[in-house]
Amino acid sequence: MNELDDMQKRLKAIAEVVNAFKSEAVQLRVVEVLLSHLRVPAAPTGNIEPKPPRRSKRRKTSTKTEAPAGGAEKPVPQKASRATARSSASPGAFAMISQLLGDRFFKAPRTIGAIVAHCRTSKGHHYKANECSPALLRLLRDGKLKREKNKDGQYEYTQA
Repeated sequence: MNELDDMQKRLKAIAEVVNAFKSEAVQLRVVEVLLSHLRVPAAPTGNIEPKPPRRSKRRKTSTKTEAPAGGAEKPVPQKASRATARSSASPGAFAMISQLLGDRFFKAPRTIGAIVAHCRTSKGHHYKANECSPALLRLLRDGKLKREKNKDGQYEYTQA
């Protein structure tokens, strides 16, 4: 019985060493080396197969089919491009403000809040003030707009 307790202690120590390695292949190799030193015949390797390497997950490409022209042809699959799948119909803030400039919207002085509200109500495009600010600044530097502070301390933009 004393030998059994001694062997259990040794196996626990060996298990700690083997489990310290993360790779299952390395763990198997360490066990084989230890068993060969103890002169224990190794288990046949035909029964144990190593796990195949993990493959990275790929996204499936969606396919769209064209309607056949005459009805006799088979549909031809087409890959959807990412650019068309993710693009929005809304123009950017610079394009919208340039359009407003061309429509003579800045004939009267406008604050950035009034510009954002006009785009939302009249044009149906929702922009934040921090999206419009760089566009206004760019048009200001290009000399197409000018600005002055009003009595509330806000900038009012007018056509230059």
